[in-house]
Amino acid sequence: MILGLGKASIVGLDVGFHSVKIVEIAAGKRQRAVKRVVVVPTGNTPDMPDEERQQRLIQLLQSVWKELGLRTRRVHTIIPGRAVFYRPLKIPIVTGDRLEKIVRYEAKQQIPFPLDQILLDYHIFGGTGGELEGILIAIRRDTISDHVRLLARAGLRPDSIEESSVCLFNATRAIEREPEEVIGIVNIGATTTDIIIEHQHVLKFRRSAPVAGNELTLALQNTLERSFGECEDLKTRFGRLSTGIASRFEGLPPEWEGQVDESTLVDTLDTVFDRVVTEIRRSIDYYISQPDGMAVSRLLISGGTTELPGTVEFLEDRLGIPVQRLEPDSACPIDLADVLTEETTHSALAACGLAVPVTSDHHISMNFIPETIQQRQAFESKRSYMVIQGLFLILLVGMSVMYLVKQLQFRQEVLEYIRGVINIEKGKIGEELARVRTQQDEMRRRFTMLRDISLRRGKVMDNLLEVVKITPTSFVSITSINIEHDHMLVKGRASDDMGVKAFMEEIRLSPFIREMRNVTEEGSGDAFTFRVTDLHEPNEKEMTFYSGIRPKRLEVPLLRNFIFGTQKDPDAVQFEFYMEGQLNEELCRQFSTVLEELINSKIKWSTIIYSLFNPSTEKRVNAFRIENEADAMKLYHGEIEIMDYIEEFWKKRDEELAARRRSRRRS
Repeated sequence: MILGLGKASIVGLDVGFHSVKIVEIAAGKRQRAVKRVVVVPTGNTPDMPDEERQQRLIQLLQSVWKELGLRTRRVHTIIPGRAVFYRPLKIPIVTGDRLEKIVRYEAKQQIPFPLDQILLDYHIFGGTGGELEGILIAIRRDTISDHVRLLARAGLRPDSIEESSVCLFNATRAIEREPEEVIGIVNIGATTTDIIIEHQHVLKFRRSAPVAGNELTLALQNTLERSFGECEDLKTRFGRLSTGIASRFEGLPPEWEGQVDESTLVDTLDTVFDRVVTEIRRSIDYYISQPDGMAVSRLLISGGTTELPGTVEFLEDRLGIPVQRLEPDSACPIDLADVLTEETTHSALAACGLAVPVTSDHHISMNFIPETIQQRQAFESKRSYMVIQGLFLILLVGMSVMYLVKQLQFRQEVLEYIRGVINIEKGKIGEELARVRTQQDEMRRRFTMLRDISLRRGKVMDNLLEVVKITPTSFVSITSINIEHDHMLVKGRASDDMGVKAFMEEIRLSPFIREMRNVTEEGSGDAFTFRVTDLHEPNEKEMTFYSGIRPKRLEVPLLRNFIFGTQKDPDAVQFEFYMEGQLNEELCRQFSTVLEELINSKIKWSTIIYSLFNPSTEKRVNAFRIENEADAMKLYHGEIEIMDYIEEFWKKRDEELAARRRSRRRS
């Protein structure tokens, strides 16, 4: 379920607290290779507000994508282990639908949230003794939605979402092992310590402990009363545990001299690291206490925090079991020797798990992508076929029309010749020719009908392609488009209410659609239904104005429609706005915005009419008009306030109406 084959290059992304890990993968039909591994610091600190931290991540991802020259915006990403619920599975040997039902039943019993609030997936390793053994992992939907929304703000689209412990498991399948050996794998990052225990390539236990590298830095910050960034630099460059033999205090910067001594630094780090050891010991003891638990033979460690000198010796001393540092180039099933550097060797192992193909031995396949994105992916895979079918239909109708035109031309020539020779009203030949004329009239009627069908289908195809084009695929997926005689029914799903609102904003300004209503039934969940009742074929002026005003659609939320040209005046322009209540400054500001766009687009016009539509009463009135270029340019340059112009326009209109009434009374 991980990365799809058949793409020239795919990107794995692991967004961590201290760094962002990016793995670029060249994927072939049978094998794949890692092209490069990049680790970029985020500069985040624990006391930083969430919104500021997210904004930094968004800007960082955008700049890294540009610097690396990555063309694809579709990524395969990781959700941290602290956000998931893990449960082991022991179920009867079943297959198919019964297996799905039993897994959902187990999830309902063991996960502390309703099933409609979570995304879950499972993996079955195999079965012995009449039972299947596997794992069940669930993640809250709002956690996934926040992750997807963060990527969308950075311009990225997830094709798969995996869990960090599963990626760590997949990235270590090439470890050499004894037949009955039980191996513990620990990844100590910035915010969590991921612990997994496996036996014969079966994941027996996983846990994410909330104690990791940040706790070490925060302890130094509390002791030394310096900033988090300064303490992180001190820990990374000069820190060590008590089991680390060599001193690192040589070259201590002048600003730290007299502020900290090595014994204080080591004691502080030892104290907090003992908490990490406690979490690892608790996890191992819990696993051993299970009915099928066994003693852990050795511990393999990775993660940025394990680069602290003395880590291996410290863990061995406290836990009493052999501890080794994971070497990714020998532990991972894919070749990483040429792409890993000293900086990326221990911090990007989980991200490299995204590159392991699903066909590799003992691979765990899980994907927590929301259903709306799955439906969008399915729709996108079919979109090219829909376009091809539409083009084929147009071609078929066009060829039929051409054939009928030639047939009619031939019959018309024959009829004209016979008319010149005989009187069509008399004799058997005349009767025969009358029958031919009747057939010709019938053929002409059919031709007219086919021509109308061709024009109507061409118009509908333009509207269909426009709906597909303006769909905000990061939030909305179209599930069906039904085309009836006088309307179009668009159905789909949205990630949230903001997705539906974004889609409606796009449709509102489209020149192809004049009238659209939201007819979604109550209780439909994330599904929606729009009925388009007035389709329109825009002219060149409307398309020119639309291309300019569309990027500014959020600035003119009250703009309901625009029309260029009427039967009486082809250069007349009409803008229609929503309005309930009194005229206000915000509405006037939006009047000015569309006027500026009209003038900047250099479209020829004779009269500009502003009208107002009240959605409560569904009544439309003309507000005011601009009938000469001089007034328009004064408004454009701000020489006249638009509110003053409207009041003056209404005053003149009232005076003219009063004069007409007096004239009618005198007459």
